[in-house]
Amino acid sequence: MPRRSDSLPTTLAAARVAITAQREALAAAEKRAEAAEARAAAAGGISIFYDVNQGQGWQRNIGMNGSPHLPAHIRQWFGDSRGHWEGDTLVVDVTNFSPKTDVFGSRENLHLVERWTRTGPRTLAYEALIADPIVWTRPWTIKQEFARQSDEENRIYYEPRCIEGNFGLPGLLQGRRVEERAFAEGRGPDPRTKDSVGGVQSVRDDPLQ
Repeated sequence: MPRRSDSLPTTLAAARVAITAQREALAAAEKRAEAAEARAAAAGGISIFYDVNQGQGWQRNIGMNGSPHLPAHIRQWFGDSRGHWEGDTLVVDVTNFSPKTDVFGSRENLHLVERWTRTGPRTLAYEALIADPIVWTRPWTIKQEFARQSDEENRIYYEPRCIEGNFGLPGLLQGRRVEERAFAEGRGPDPRTKDSVGGVQSVRDDPLQ
């Protein structure tokens, strides 16, 4: 018979395997619980805020109560979103786009099916099936993976901070002073006659053109 000291490494190895399996099972259970909690919290709807450019953006509301899409005559710039869960994946069907919408030439006939899947503690996979029989011969798919950024670096400041600490502001002021001096010396146009808003491309673009 083997001596007790000979069986000790085998016993320790088995214990390590059992502990690892328990930890993995616990992590999986926690993940399922978090997913269930998220689904329960989003039962009525999900809101996503898209921040674009200088604090501008739009609010997107995704219905999660099983209600149908809006009537066909009601059109919205960003469409009508209806979602449901398929396991741990959030599936969102988007229709009812406006003629003002323009996605590579697709407008009111645009149809999206989005899939949002949590792939890790800090990663999120996004996939969208894009279809419009008027514009494309068949649906096509895009994919992207998002990584969660630092909560500390992206913390919310509740006091106004649009001007304080804005590194771009001194440059704007300095540039305008240079233009004013050039005009006073007869080397440039009057800055007061310059359109600093209409010259922005996003302002000039007509979404219907």
